[in-house]
Amino acid sequence: MKRFPMSWIQGLAAGIGGAMLAMTAMAQTPGATPAIGPATGTAPVLAPQALHQPLSRDWTSYSGDYTGQRYSRLTQVTPANVKNLTLAWTARMSIDTRGNTIVGGEGKGDFPVPAAAMRGTVLEVNGILYATSVDHAWAIDGRDGRELWHFFWKTRGSTHIGNRGAAIWNNSLLFETPDNYLVSLDVRTGRENWHVEIADFNQQYFSTMAPMVIGDQVLVGTGNDLDAPGFLQSYDPRTGKRNWILYTVPMNPGDPGLETWPSLDAARHGGGQVWLPGSYDPETDLYIFGTGNPTPGYTGAGRKGDNLFTCTLMAVKVSTGKMAWYYQTSPHDTHDWDSAQTPVLFDGVIDGKPRKLVSTAARNGFFFTLDRVTGEHLVTAPFGKTVNWSKGLRKTGQPEPDPEKSAVVPGSLVSPIEAGVTNWPPPILAPCGHSRRQAALPVR
Repeated sequence: MKRFPMSWIQGLAAGIGGAMLAMTAMAQTPGATPAIGPATGTAPVLAPQALHQPLSRDWTSYSGDYTGQRYSRLTQVTPANVKNLTLAWTARMSIDTRGNTIVGGEGKGDFPVPAAAMRGTVLEVNGILYATSVDHAWAIDGRDGRELWHFFWKTRGSTHIGNRGAAIWNNSLLFETPDNYLVSLDVRTGRENWHVEIADFNQQYFSTMAPMVIGDQVLVGTGNDLDAPGFLQSYDPRTGKRNWILYTVPMNPGDPGLETWPSLDAARHGGGQVWLPGSYDPETDLYIFGTGNPTPGYTGAGRKGDNLFTCTLMAVKVSTGKMAWYYQTSPHDTHDWDSAQTPVLFDGVIDGKPRKLVSTAARNGFFFTLDRVTGEHLVTAPFGKTVNWSKGLRKTGQPEPDPEKSAVVPGSLVSPIEAGVTNWPPPILAPCGHSRRQAALPVR
């Protein structure tokens, strides 16, 4: 089979359903083809320090780099030659658990093997693609789509809605499973290093988030559609030992935010799940991420108040696991409009002063920009054309919910719809001219 240079892989290899698709330019830039394959000898496939680099040749994490901008600075594909792209290969992801497939897991084998459905980020390092689906992980040769290894997780069950992707720490590939395990594989062979339970299966948690590697820590979140509390956790990628846990709702008397709930019991069952990876600022050691909606999701009568820290942008000090600041984008949400979307970090100038900024577009139809060091609110603006659920903005820039747009017996006409103006697909921040940047949002 014909092989192609590798610089096209990073931006143009994608999972569609259960297939992998790659494209290449017919007219290639002259030059030697980079070496392909996992590192040999003592050099790791992806050292943690490499994740600090701006997005370039490889796609090394969920967002490509820590900023969440998802903008590649590669130049081989341009507006002038994009018309020359053509199909290089396709590969159907095998879910066959026989033959050379490596099998792990805690299940008994009585749960049906789901079809491959690729709904997360495909990593690319040194020409190797690393893809995941629920209960599956693959390494694929980026030149021709050939499967290098396939790992299958024998599940106990749970909700199999999708998997957002994997992370790489040195020579380990890490991913979550629907039955709440963090699994570490040898990225070179697909053989399991260890696995550890990260949430209680019996409380109906299910885990879909792509892990986030920061130094010698791997951050994980999980999900739940009932009335269990959300939390972010840090694990040691060498051993699977937990370093810390940060709950997204008050869990004990005196916890911050408890005054925004009618009782401690309501807060402890208040939701705020950590569905998606956040972004990281190495200068401040702050990991900034969004949280899900409060529970019960559509009836707020039993949880009067703003319900912190649900639907909130939170900043946590990675070295300690302590919250540094927060900003709630949907106080007292009653529409299932979580704020779990991956935020974008960038630098800008406001009122003539340079600022370190973070922006997020929430499902509720409002766009927010904050100072990412302090959490100071700077901008709120609607980006949904028909948003009608808010009575206006508070002095803090937060939308004030209109009680008449909550779930009431006669019914109410609310915009946006339940799915929100945007959802979990991530935004892109791209240069626009010399002095401006433009955000591209996945809008429903």
